[in-house]
Amino acid sequence: MAQRRMPTYDPASPKNESSPPVRREPKGPRVAKKASLGVLFVLTTPPEANVVVRNESGVVDTRPVRSDKDGEFRVELPPGLYEVEVMADDFLPFKYPKKVSVRQSRFEVIRADLVSTKGTILINSVEPDAVILIDGKKPANVRIKEVELQDVPDGTHTLRIEHPNIVPFEKKIEVKGGKATIVDPVFTIASVTLAIRSEPEAAIYIDGMVHGKTSETGEYIIQNIKPGPHKIKAVKTGYVPNEQTKNFNTGKAELDLKLTRFSTEFSDVFADGIKNWVTPKTWRASSGKVEVSGPGIGLLSDKVYGDFRFEFLVSLRNGKGAVWVVRARDEQNYYMFQLSGPKAARPNTFRSFICKNGTIAEIESIPVVEDLSRPGDLYTILVEASGDEIKHSIRVRSTPRDDDPQPLGSLLDRTFCCGTVGFGTKDGEEATVHFVNIRPLD
Repeated sequence: MAQRRMPTYDPASPKNESSPPVRREPKGPRVAKKASLGVLFVLTTPPEANVVVRNESGVVDTRPVRSDKDGEFRVELPPGLYEVEVMADDFLPFKYPKKVSVRQSRFEVIRADLVSTKGTILINSVEPDAVILIDGKKPANVRIKEVELQDVPDGTHTLRIEHPNIVPFEKKIEVKGGKATIVDPVFTIASVTLAIRSEPEAAIYIDGMVHGKTSETGEYIIQNIKPGPHKIKAVKTGYVPNEQTKNFNTGKAELDLKLTRFSTEFSDVFADGIKNWVTPKTWRASSGKVEVSGPGIGLLSDKVYGDFRFEFLVSLRNGKGAVWVVRARDEQNYYMFQLSGPKAARPNTFRSFICKNGTIAEIESIPVVEDLSRPGDLYTILVEASGDEIKHSIRVRSTPRDDDPQPLGSLLDRTFCCGTVGFGTKDGEEATVHFVNIRPLD
């Protein structure tokens, strides 16, 4: 029997734009096994849909059967008129717009292109690392390369785009199933306007770089800085620098960087004991001297210096040496220096250390040329701290020289820029301090 040309039908419902086109030629047999029957093909989009066929009496001539993986449903039916319905997950139910006539020994083919209940949002000009939210949640299917949000349910949604460099973008989006909604967001560059209050004419640093100076009223306005964490510091000669790290959000922000003056010159001959010092209990003071021994350090209280000259007179009681600290922020953070005497484990050396959060680490060790072996000898130690450099020199009472003081050592480090001074022990030293003077450098 010659086969007639296959008829085609276009359903009334719109094509699912997100699905590939269904082939138009069925692959199954076009002739029924019984000559009295005809064949009905339903080509479905998507494939593997549920197909239901009813006769004119509303009786289902065949149970709901899924189309195969290629989107083809085939059934052999008696001649007559039939209604066809197709259903699939995440698609609107489809009903063929007219009854299909099945004729004896013939075949009919219809297409069922279902409309998805989910659409796509295409977003133009978005940073790859932007945070994209739909109704406050991160969507599961995002193709970052094309900035495409897939499988968005049909309906109205709130689209939000966040990125550190922009003000969050938010808009109501209408999504239609099976279609793409294109969004052209207009972004505003995110920035912070920061108002800083400090001392007049204070230098303002942003993340380590000088940015400007405060006005005569102590105010400074910084515009268009990037939101997020920033390290802000105010510096003025004669004052303790103030540095704060803070996270700034988009918009206006304020920051107070109050400065405290550095201390003035201080001298102590211990005529009144150690009332100006915070010391371990093992220290002993008498008129004109203080004996340093036992673990721990003692600090000059209520004094803060930046660049300074520190001079003191010391003797080595047990021959092991003497220890002092400078630019001490507290008992856990400071620079430590050790002058080792003849009875020390490492005699006649000058060692420098840094203590950060209670952990002491050696920086360097150099030999000492001066004779430290005479019992009861007195040593004048001079410390000059300027910027990142701390220089030491020494005068030995028993062997004075015309070119005194003699260089003892120099340290370059920028960890601590200011603090107080003090004394202590490290390896069982016992020393006597007779005089102290500390003077700020101009």
